Amino acid sequence: MDNGDRDDAGKSAAGRRRATLILVLFGLFIMGMSARGTTSAYQAAHGGGMVGTLTLASRTCGKAGCRYTGSFVSDDGRTRVATVETDDLGSDPRLGDRVKARYADGRAYAPEDSHAWQDAAVFVLAGAAIVVYALWRHFTHRRRPT
Repeated sequence: MDNGDRDDAGKSAAGRRRATLILVLFGLFIMGMSARGTTSAYQAAHGGGMVGTLTLASRTCGKAGCRYTGSFVSDDGRTRVATVETDDLGSDPRLGDRVKARYADGRAYAPEDSHAWQDAAVFVLAGAAIVVYALWRHFTHRRRPT
């Protein structure tokens, strides 16, 4: 094997390491961004947070659905939050409507049967799958004999 073959093998190994690193970082990024909302959404879906009323002030719609912004007041009146976002409303409310909501960690969720945490959990699992795949490919890759 001459020096040219060794240089090519070194470049190839460095490229594989770089690709593995990029995939691992990408997977971790997806997991981190998705995990941020999973905890509060899970708590809200299982009775955590405060129940109250969300008064809808604005709506932004896209391909994935509509996101609403409004003010939240807890049922006991002690907690008031001027700006709260939600995309977890089952019906199609109009601006100005007052809807029941559950407030947890800066966001509003449907007061019952919220499934928002499941969407985030899918992305956490997808990020983990990318990391596992990248590491599996990196550590099980065998050089082919020339």
